[in-house]
Amino acid sequence: MPTENRSSTMLFRYRNIACQLAGATLAIGTTLVLGAGPSKAALSVSASTNAAAMAAALIGPGVTLVPGSATYEGADDASGFFTGDTSIFGNPAGASGVLFTNGSVTNALPPNNIPNATKNNQFPGSNYLNTLVPGIDTRDASTLTFRITLNPGIAGVQWTYAFGSEEYLQFVGSDFNDIFALSLDGTNLALIPSTSVPVAINNVNPTSNPQYYRDNPVCPDPLACTNNYATQYNGLTTVLTSRATGLRPRVEYTLSFAIADSVDFSYDSGVFLLGGSIMDPANETVPGPLPLVGAGAAFAWSRRLRRRITRVRCR
Repeated sequence: MPTENRSSTMLFRYRNIACQLAGATLAIGTTLVLGAGPSKAALSVSASTNAAAMAAALIGPGVTLVPGSATYEGADDASGFFTGDTSIFGNPAGASGVLFTNGSVTNALPPNNIPNATKNNQFPGSNYLNTLVPGIDTRDASTLTFRITLNPGIAGVQWTYAFGSEEYLQFVGSDFNDIFALSLDGTNLALIPSTSVPVAINNVNPTSNPQYYRDNPVCPDPLACTNNYATQYNGLTTVLTSRATGLRPRVEYTLSFAIADSVDFSYDSGVFLLGGSIMDPANETVPGPLPLVGAGAAFAWSRRLRRRITRVRCR
């Protein structure tokens, strides 16, 4: 994996040099999924730019993909598919889905034996992501956009995901605040539970919303230590579920999933979207033997979206 060097006291990181440490990670709601201790597994990934295939892999019960609506913008190897995960989602049978990164999907593969896996794609950022955090300047964006309709009798949709990054923990609190969004008709649903704060490096870590963070320390010598989770990323969010309700069947809604670097092109981040999890919330099944935590709602109206906004509160 190509790596790069960076100083936490500078606004820009040096590119294309070997790192000194190399060889030595609508009703709108967010629900936390908690699980038992992690198990290790053979996570595998495959890069793809096939927008229709990636969108189809995410569609579950009660939801229909609008034919011909899927588009992808990003580097050829920045996004694709993952299979065989029993660690991140806690599914002993092996979870699969779609992986979006701001670098390369191969940099998500275990083990976590270096702190700075990087793929510099020299792609532009995302104007949409730039609006989510004041002062952010994104680079190397990957975006999948498509339209869905809900089947008759269905009034909501949800999806399940986990975010990981090599920015953890050394650049928490810095300008290198990698970010992603999972949006419905332009409204980001990838939020810290019970808040309007987007999930990002500076917003989920051991000191900020630590209940939603999972540490995955670097282990350069597999004979001396093991990773907590089977991925290269130094840290991960817990498994989260975004939910929108108060929707109407047979109406087209636009979903857009985007991820990007902040300030520079270094240190990969990725978001794992569970396959088949874009579905009617009534059909919800938790991946593996994990209990679902979260209940309650507070309603508000949005004229622009013409649907109710709800935040799911965790207990």
